[in-house]
Amino acid sequence: MKVVFACKSNSCRSQMAEGWAHEWVKKHQKTTSEEKQFLDTIIVASVALDSSSVFNKSNVDVVEDSKTTASQKQEQQRQQHHQQQRKPVKAKAVEAMAAYGVDISKCSPKTLDELLPTFLSCKNTSSEGPDMEWSTMEITNSNETDASRQKEDGNEKPLDKLIVMYSCAKDVQHHVASRSQQVIQWDIEAPTAAAKAGEGNAAYQRVSLEIRAQVEALLEELLHMSSAECSEALPEITIQ
Repeated sequence: MKVVFACKSNSCRSQMAEGWAHEWVKKHQKTTSEEKQFLDTIIVASVALDSSSVFNKSNVDVVEDSKTTASQKQEQQRQQHHQQQRKPVKAKAVEAMAAYGVDISKCSPKTLDELLPTFLSCKNTSSEGPDMEWSTMEITNSNETDASRQKEDGNEKPLDKLIVMYSCAKDVQHHVASRSQQVIQWDIEAPTAAAKAGEGNAAYQRVSLEIRAQVEALLEELLHMSSAECSEALPEITIQ
């Protein structure tokens, strides 16, 4: 079961959701065998749907003309990538989660397309729990495209659940729909906007708790569905 939480920049709401999901998995480690089967197969992550919001703009442009050699172009691209800095998770989001004992300080924003190759090669996250972080180095250096990974898995829609936590454009909706078996829309207010509107930093903790409630409800529902499927699959035992 692959569950991905998505917002525009993966710097606040979706990171909170991933953090709460890992926390839920951690708390359910000592459980029944049926629940353990679900926990051993679930993978959770978070992504940005706007790739331009993940990176700071590079100051190096790749200039290509008739005299540019392949090695020169490669070097320009290397410099561009080196100077392209990944934006951090919002400090206030980290603080809001830390207030409830959940650490997302080591997390990094990433896009759906760059995460898929690494994400799909993972077995599960239940053993690592909330301390697991998706490695930016691992994502960046992956030589596999999401298309090749999907082809290898024989699955055109590799994700089971993609939860979109903001109102996105139709082209973005189409893009994410092509990646997931089910796309779920959550109406989660942006705490940044609420804070600026007068609520202050309290907006981050309020939104964090709202996200927690929805994440836990979703995972409980998936757990219940998984347990029901396991029960139906059990063979009937006839007592002589």
